[in-house]
Amino acid sequence: MARAWKDISAYLATVVPLGLTEGVNLFVGRVTDEAPDASVFCLPGVSLPPQPVLNGAPQDLRFYGVQVLVRGSREGLEAAADLADLVRDALNHAKPLVGAGPDQYTTVELDQASPLRLKEDKNDRPRFSVNVTAWIKETNPVL
Repeated sequence: MARAWKDISAYLATVVPLGLTEGVNLFVGRVTDEAPDASVFCLPGVSLPPQPVLNGAPQDLRFYGVQVLVRGSREGLEAAADLADLVRDALNHAKPLVGAGPDQYTTVELDQASPLRLKEDKNDRPRFSVNVTAWIKETNPVL
């Protein structure tokens, strides 16, 4: 089974203008207060149910939702908004670059036109969310 939030994080780490490094300012799976104020977190998001592939193969087309949360410093609203826009732009062109071989995603689609401004966290740090749906054909393990 694909773990799209991990694959999206690995892709974002390769986009040089973002300046993201996994474990430094790019994190997978959970939001942590120990991370620097200005950080990006790739989290599992809302997904659609799988659809069977109609060619008789034991495969499903699966849709994995990913939330990319961009957090800024307390006084860094503009910088956080700029980074969220860059993340959105990078994800808009991610399709051919995420995954490889049989695990390559057929589509990585933005779920909204611009990053969503979220309520500040408990430490008054600004937050934005960029949500995507990643499509992939996978073998159904029960067929």
